[in-house]
Amino acid sequence: IPKAAGSVRGYVDDSFCIDEDSDGNLRIATTEWSDDGGDQESSLYILDTNMKKIGSLKDFAGNEGIKSCRFMGNIGYIVTFRNTDPLFTIDLADPTDPKILSKLTIPGFSEYLHYWGDGLLLGIGYDADIDDGETTGIKLSMFDVSDPGNTKEVAKLVLDVDDADILYGNYKSILIDPDKNLLGFTTSDWGDEDNNWKDSDYYMLFSYKDGKFRKLKRKKLDNEKYNTENIRGIYAGDYFYLVCEMHIESYDMDGYKKIATLE
Repeated sequence: IPKAAGSVRGYVDDSFCIDEDSDGNLRIATTEWSDDGGDQESSLYILDTNMKKIGSLKDFAGNEGIKSCRFMGNIGYIVTFRNTDPLFTIDLADPTDPKILSKLTIPGFSEYLHYWGDGLLLGIGYDADIDDGETTGIKLSMFDVSDPGNTKEVAKLVLDVDDADILYGNYKSILIDPDKNLLGFTTSDWGDEDNNWKDSDYYMLFSYKDGKFRKLKRKKLDNEKYNTENIRGIYAGDYFYLVCEMHIESYDMDGYKKIATLE
């Protein structure tokens, strides 16, 4: 039996836009479209345990929709987008009075945010033209969030692919392990006129060290033989494995040379 009910305006982009703090307050980041569908409003609402609205930041992004969100303790990170990517850092220590601590504006936007540790926040999304907002490639960003009042993009890498499964909400497909220094996910290249626009899928594996992303492996996937949507990258000890239906490949993590295949 429900104990309480409440409502806020707009819709949530994904599950990361909803979070409960240590006192049981609910934080909800929403995007609301105007009646004619031309304008957007990004807002943050805070509801108490009785679902009563106790705090809010309304229309804080100026006609931009929410692309990604992450709540970590008393800090919230929200990315909105139109032509550029403002990454808002929001103080949530007082749930009745949330405050914007910083706003970092860079080209493109992050569709997924993940805390990397040591004051770093990983963003995965798209690079974009700063004038018209047209996306131009998949981008990895590393943000320094150690000073909430001065968030910085300290590294970026634009990939030579057109799409990635992680950008469609398939969060369980990604391998992220800051302790092992591994980041892996499936990507797609739509091709060009030279190959008759033939799609190609790849599993790409990266590390982050000394302020730079490093590509460890780019494995072309046989999408005619295997369902590449279900590929997973995992590791055990000093070995890395690519796993999908009825197919496993093993690699030595020192150089990522293939060792064996099991079908």
